[in-house]
Amino acid sequence: MPPRFLSEAERQSLNEFPTNIEDGDVLNHFFLSPSDLEQVALQRGDNNRLGFALLLCALRYIGFFPNTLQTAPANALGYLAEQLKLSSDTLESYGQRAQTRREHQQVIMTYLGFRWLQANDESNLFDWLSQRALENPRPSVLLQQASEWLYKQRLVRPGITTVERWVMNARQTADEYSYLILAASLDESSRQSLDKLLVPDAVRGESLLNWLRRPARGYNAEDILDALAKLESLQTWEIDSWAIQRLPPARIEHLAQLAQHSNAQALESKAPQQRYPILMAFMAESRKNLTDEILDLYDNRIAEGLRDAKNALKEHRLKLSAELEQQVWYFEQMAKLVMDEKVSDAALRPRIFEVLSPAQLGEMLKAIEAQREILDELHFFGNRYSYFRRFFPQLLASLTFRSQQQDDSLMDALNILRELNQTKEMPRLLYDIPTDFIQPSEWRWRVLNRNHSINRRWYELYIMSLLRDALRSGRIWVENSRRYTNLENYLIPKEQWPDLRSVYLDLVNGSAEAGPRLQEIQRQLEEAFQQLDEQLPYDEALRMEGDRLVLKSYEGEDEESPLSLKIQALLPHLQIAELLHEVDTWTTFSAHFEHAAGSTPRIPDLNRHLYAVILAQARNIDFQQMVDVVDLSYRQMHWANNWYVRAETLQPAHNALVNFQYT
Repeated sequence: MPPRFLSEAERQSLNEFPTNIEDGDVLNHFFLSPSDLEQVALQRGDNNRLGFALLLCALRYIGFFPNTLQTAPANALGYLAEQLKLSSDTLESYGQRAQTRREHQQVIMTYLGFRWLQANDESNLFDWLSQRALENPRPSVLLQQASEWLYKQRLVRPGITTVERWVMNARQTADEYSYLILAASLDESSRQSLDKLLVPDAVRGESLLNWLRRPARGYNAEDILDALAKLESLQTWEIDSWAIQRLPPARIEHLAQLAQHSNAQALESKAPQQRYPILMAFMAESRKNLTDEILDLYDNRIAEGLRDAKNALKEHRLKLSAELEQQVWYFEQMAKLVMDEKVSDAALRPRIFEVLSPAQLGEMLKAIEAQREILDELHFFGNRYSYFRRFFPQLLASLTFRSQQQDDSLMDALNILRELNQTKEMPRLLYDIPTDFIQPSEWRWRVLNRNHSINRRWYELYIMSLLRDALRSGRIWVENSRRYTNLENYLIPKEQWPDLRSVYLDLVNGSAEAGPRLQEIQRQLEEAFQQLDEQLPYDEALRMEGDRLVLKSYEGEDEESPLSLKIQALLPHLQIAELLHEVDTWTTFSAHFEHAAGSTPRIPDLNRHLYAVILAQARNIDFQQMVDVVDLSYRQMHWANNWYVRAETLQPAHNALVNFQYT
């Protein structure tokens, strides 16, 4: 039997009413219509009428009958009792006869159009859930999707243990299908190559697996070249010939996570039918991750170059100011000698040289001439050209750039530079190449010469800067990238849409007709613009300057108000770990930190380790230092961080906090 993923406390809570029900949901789902009241009136006794009404609203709201009706939140129970003109305490005596409750459930199911689950229903759900497990293997998501499927089919959800078993079986089926699909596309040579990923390399001193999954430490030229070397090693593999595209991206990411967080020994111990697909997924994902990492490093490197240029210009101006101050002093001394009538014309030059030697005077004249040259940030950015050239040619050679536009002169320029780099020639001047995209004047006069030749140095620098902006805007995209990919890749492929359309609309509760939805969005947009037009003239913090909206900067109060001081005095003094735990009891954000494999049971004190990991990362403290403070095991902290604290778990945990604050 597959391992479970819910704790006993979670199972118990999921078989009962939600702990809290928002007042809006109470009004929507616990209101008794006239036909509802007719059904309730058929029951004998006040306790039976209130219990019947609560069962009816429970099935309509959550799709199953809670084990204990007394767990209903006070606001929901009170609202029902108020409508029936009964006391909430009447419920205490309901359900003393199990037969009464079963009869009520059957009447309610018939009235609402629900029914119990049959064998063919379970088979249909399992097939549907196995497909969803391929798309998103997270157990909590699958549990929610299974519950929603049952509700839409008007099937009463069974006990949560049964649904939990379906989820884990569906995950196991999805895993087996994934392994089968991927392994079938491998030949013996590829298997041997994958096995070599786990063997330490004599040159590197580590396995290829460890080398590939180690992130860059910075974004200097060496870091970029190292990442490019990793990508080049991946490009020697025939990844595109594997059956990667036959599985949803989330499934490949899930398998790759297993390799990312497992050591070589753990992977070697897995059965071949599991080990090879996991490594295949890791290689495919590593190609995407490395491509994105290289582009991020490039973005940061160019941005740092521009910042360095700005700082260099400031230093240059400060240096000029200091030199100018000295020159003014010398000029003052010379002017005094020139204006002194006691100094004859014949003695003037010797007296000046007493104040300022001929050599010093010559240096001063050179400094004055240098100040005539107006320098800007681009001048100092250009000084970094040879540094950028250390990695830019290799970046152009290793990545495949594409444009969203059919005719893009920037793409033509990238191809020309790539060809020039392959010739190993460095002509200083270029001719007959695209320049129409060079817009800012401070760039054009540097790039374009009067004889219509093109300065290669400045042309290439401009391409470097413009490429960064084009990648950010999506004008240029890169093959085998996740963040810088074609915008079309974020959508369901057109050839798959006819088969997936009904599934998608079912999952998002969407309508097959786009017209009404577009009209609703248009109406909402017009209302928003109308509200903006009405409020803008009276908004002191927001104003229009030409075509721009300008938001007034917030100026904080200099001193704390008496009210804020009084509130602070009322707040309890807590350790930050205690506060984190208390917030977790409100929001249960820690429940979103799921094991990367999705099947390892949670250790009893996992939350303590999670809190310590979160605090250590937030305060940039080494785990070893944190262990000394919180008296926890370093190995378990490292294990918790490695398997539980990831981008995929941090985001939903963060969402839980935001949603709680919103409500």
